[in-house]
Amino acid sequence: MTTTKIWYLEKFDFTKKLCKDEVIHMEKSMVMRKVAKDTVLHFPEMKEKFVYFLKDGLIKIVHYSEDGREAIKYLISPGNIFGELALLENSENNNDYAVAVNDCTICFMNVEVVSTMMQQNNELTIHIRKLIGLRLKKLETRLESLLFKDSRTRIIEFLLELGKEFGTELNGKVVVKNFLTHDEIAKLTASSRQTVTMLLNELRTKGQLTYSTKLIEFTTTKLVG
Repeated sequence: MTTTKIWYLEKFDFTKKLCKDEVIHMEKSMVMRKVAKDTVLHFPEMKEKFVYFLKDGLIKIVHYSEDGREAIKYLISPGNIFGELALLENSENNNDYAVAVNDCTICFMNVEVVSTMMQQNNELTIHIRKLIGLRLKKLETRLESLLFKDSRTRIIEFLLELGKEFGTELNGKVVVKNFLTHDEIAKLTASSRQTVTMLLNELRTKGQLTYSTKLIEFTTTKLVG
């Protein structure tokens, strides 16, 4: 298990900012767990805060309104961290939760351990703050999209981003595992489930996209066109 965790940590860019002893200390301070689909990994009421490292699977960060409605803020792909806002005082949203979209393998560390490491390593601090800044910028871009673009454009742009982050190139096409329901795509694009279903069917009929329960395939130029 020790070797597995060290090998796993090496996949994260921030470990390049750490010396060998710091990596070993981090490895000894974290716990690796397999979690099932729909498991809530992080929620505001937790007394002990953690920073999470996603090895495989998919995590969605969701926000619940006062009336119980769910909005998906963003997705976490393998090789990324989440829960990092706990490192910044008073930065966490009281209604944000991290939920496993499918079966996942994660490592987690007490936020105090990570905070201490940041105090001792300025490069690590800069890297994590940059990561937080990029994530906030991504949310800002989504907000601008909600304000100035229609549902059709938002959904197509989401599919393109999904391909960039989670897809692979195969015979000139972008191929993405279909791990999201129409309802989840709707929540990620502030659209209705009916609108998502109608647009996906339209794109499939026009030959701009191939869509099944397992895969989404498209050629970028055709999808944009």
